[in-house]
Amino acid sequence: ARAGRYPETIADRVCPERLERFFAPRPNGGWQIRKQIRDMCVFSTHSIISDPPFSRLDLISCRNVLIYLESDLQRTVFPLFHYGLRPGGFLLLGPSESVTAHPKLFTAVDAKQRIFQRREAKVSVRFPVGGLGLSGRRIAAAPHGHEPAARDQNLTRTLERLILAVYAPPAVIVRGNGEIVFVSGQTRKFLELAPGAAGINVLEMASKELRPYLHVLLREATSKRQERIQRGVSLPVDGHIQPVDIVVRPLLELGADSDLYAVIFYEAGTSLSPEQAEAEGRAPAIGDAHAAALETELRSTRENLQTAVEELEVANEELKSSNEELQSSNEELQSANEELQTSKEELQSINEELHTVNAELSRKLQELDKANSDLQNLFASSRIATVFLAGDLTIKRFSPEASQLFRLIDSDVGRDITDIVPKFAGGDLVADAERVLQTQAPLQREVHLLDADVWYLQRIQPYRTTDDVVVGVVITFVDITDLKSARDSARRLAAIVESSHDAILALDDRAAIVTWNHGAELMFGHTAKEAAGRTIDFLAPGESSPFASAFAAALRGERSPPIEAFLRRKDGSRVQVLASLSPITDTQGSRAAVSWIARDITQHERDRQALRESQERFHEVNAADRKKTEFLALLGHELRNPLAPIRNAIHYLRRAVPAPTPEIQRAVEMVDRQATHMARLIDDLLDVSRISSGKILLKKRPEDLVGVVRTVVEDHRAEAARAGVSVQFSAREPLPVNGDAARLSQCISNILGNAFKFTDPGGRISVVLERRGDTAVVRVSDNGVGMDPETLARAFEPFAQSDVHLARGRGGLGLGLSLVKALVELHGGTVKATSAGQGRGTEVSIRLPLVATAPPDTEADSPELSGGPDDRRHVLVIEDNEDAAQSLGMLLDMWGHAAAIADSGAAGVEAALADPPDVVLCDLSLSGSMDGYEVCRALRAASSTAGALIIAMTGHGLASDTENVKNAGFDLHLIKPVDPEALARIIHNSQLVHAPR
Repeated sequence: ARAGRYPETIADRVCPERLERFFAPRPNGGWQIRKQIRDMCVFSTHSIISDPPFSRLDLISCRNVLIYLESDLQRTVFPLFHYGLRPGGFLLLGPSESVTAHPKLFTAVDAKQRIFQRREAKVSVRFPVGGLGLSGRRIAAAPHGHEPAARDQNLTRTLERLILAVYAPPAVIVRGNGEIVFVSGQTRKFLELAPGAAGINVLEMASKELRPYLHVLLREATSKRQERIQRGVSLPVDGHIQPVDIVVRPLLELGADSDLYAVIFYEAGTSLSPEQAEAEGRAPAIGDAHAAALETELRSTRENLQTAVEELEVANEELKSSNEELQSSNEELQSANEELQTSKEELQSINEELHTVNAELSRKLQELDKANSDLQNLFASSRIATVFLAGDLTIKRFSPEASQLFRLIDSDVGRDITDIVPKFAGGDLVADAERVLQTQAPLQREVHLLDADVWYLQRIQPYRTTDDVVVGVVITFVDITDLKSARDSARRLAAIVESSHDAILALDDRAAIVTWNHGAELMFGHTAKEAAGRTIDFLAPGESSPFASAFAAALRGERSPPIEAFLRRKDGSRVQVLASLSPITDTQGSRAAVSWIARDITQHERDRQALRESQERFHEVNAADRKKTEFLALLGHELRNPLAPIRNAIHYLRRAVPAPTPEIQRAVEMVDRQATHMARLIDDLLDVSRISSGKILLKKRPEDLVGVVRTVVEDHRAEAARAGVSVQFSAREPLPVNGDAARLSQCISNILGNAFKFTDPGGRISVVLERRGDTAVVRVSDNGVGMDPETLARAFEPFAQSDVHLARGRGGLGLGLSLVKALVELHGGTVKATSAGQGRGTEVSIRLPLVATAPPDTEADSPELSGGPDDRRHVLVIEDNEDAAQSLGMLLDMWGHAAAIADSGAAGVEAALADPPDVVLCDLSLSGSMDGYEVCRALRAASSTAGALIIAMTGHGLASDTENVKNAGFDLHLIKPVDPEALARIIHNSQLVHAPR
């Protein structure tokens, strides 16, 4: 065991970290425990049966030994183990061994691994004496010189017992369950044996007056691990009432997990007579039933006590026998004492030799003190944090600076450095120290303290003795925070200077170039070697230097404004620069040099001139675009105004003429189609203008593309029938997209309109929707006239038309497909047109991204105003176009409403105030002093007309027009030509403001 040798197979059961730390490989194979660990262990042959036990041990490992002992020997060994362990010590047994026969001595920590912990208990130990080697010898009497010392010890113990018995309060030490472990003082007044089987539980032995309080105090002290006190308990003693204070205190001094408690009884004052106790309210009150029960318990307790007394007599007999054995052992010990006296004489001789050695050591100590003083002064003056570590990385010595860095105190000497090592970024101090111990080579690195912005240069060197043996390491920490900051700043400045595209130079007091960065090399073409030592004037093309005055000012410590100058490159070309000169001072504040920084502004000047020209062109284009927008808005208004009376007249003819002739019916439908076509052309023209100027906004929401396209196809069935073509629709599944349903419908409507125009009667049009990956595809194909490659290439350009289409009389403005392309791209999609050639049809396909969220399954309600039932309304029409006003009046009369017409804004306000209307239909561009906005504000201001439904009817349809209409107070904004059916529903659903007239 002392050699600590093990076979190679232990590597399978020991982790590599422990193997490397505690074991060293043997030359002939196997492993051996390292010498420094073996030197820490003491090996001795010891018999647990015959040799005296060791004491105050932390661990006793006795695995697979007790199984070979008989039960009597085992009962003797366990108390010896209990005696040998310090409080809280551990006992390790084999898998077939246990302490179940001694539950009061040990408690299980891990029953499966057979690990037990010592409990505090009073136990009788029979010490073996056979191992002393004294059997068979005659034990002589102890020398007379030892009698006084033994007598003094006996006197001390006697005095201590006397003081405890006379002056200390009665007390007992109990376990958590009340079992008494130790008794101090006279507890007769408070405790007594209960009748029946003998027991040593304080709760059973306490008097009946104290027992309830002891129950409560012991329970609270056990649960809370705190001292509990009950004061003023009345205890009858010899016909008097004695006030008693009871204290139950956990013995935490024996360890946090100790299960022992001190129960102390204090007599709180003098005893009282029953009359005095009654007067002071201290007389105990116990019911007769309770007293009878307690007397029964007392009788039972007395019987138990009698039995216990008998057993005690038997035990006394056994003790007498044991005492005789102890006397025999004492004689043997006296014999051993004689041998010790002989050893004392030998030790006296050794002591004389030690005196001689001590004198030599004193001289060495003086030299050591002197060296230590020098070392302390060196530590204090160097202000370098230094720590000396032993081979096991425990602290041996440290400097004052190290005490601040590591927060060390004198008592930390001997502690493991891993317990208190600060946290450094950039290295592991413990790992570095271990590496130096292994390699015996110095190690140096820069480390950063995590809890403070401080940098240190960490050096670790092996600690060598005078015999050149490495027994530890020396660690020093030099504060390099300022040095590192300066070094980093210099490095950053150098990197900035070198990476800058500006020319940055340093000039001496003669204007000679000292430094020349990469930016200067790129700007002027000269290398640093070519420019070094030359004056800055060699870059100036003229005889006089443009920087002379600024350089002189910089030498005086003054700053000058930047200078614009033309300098010469190496290739002879000129470069325009903006240069500034500034003084450079050293650490003492003296001006040592001048910095010259130049920026190439040649391209900047060109860009600035180009920017001015671009701004001028932008203003011109912006003005032209604004004029175009104003023109288109005015054109849309002027074109829509004539359409309004036409649509109104058509609607009137269809309703007013009960049975028109076929010729009249065709004429009416012809006019309706052309008016609708005209309105669509105007809308396309304005939409293209909005898209090109970026003023169109989409109202996106999750939509089912199949539902949108199906609605458009069904709306165009009548048009397809008039064109004499068939339309087929196909869709297999819903296709959710995020889009504006109105604009998507407009795209499909434009494509279908083209298909109707360019497909001969009897032709076919196919509309197919399908999913391709994460894309929804809409294909509209026909077998119409088709397109040649030239027309196909510019099909989506504004105003693009084929000559063939124009020749056949089917052309329009050429805006339909360009508008489709713009709207589809605003949705994040693409559109494509294909054709096999003229006469072979055309296919237009739209691709839109699919979304995961399905559109809500709701039907859009038509925009109707909430109102009452269909009543007669008083409607005021304010319109300066006579045809539009008259046609509106005819429609209103036909619908059963009372219509009034005003041809100007002022006339309209006058008519409204004279006869307040329910509904006002007002044009915005009115002739005269008031336009439509002013009319609306005037009507809203009057109390009689403030509640009327005021509708703006205009040919202006820009977003700004809608915002202006809303701000003026209009309820609705309708774009001419207004759908008569929609207008009829709005008026029909409006509220009746005034009583019918």
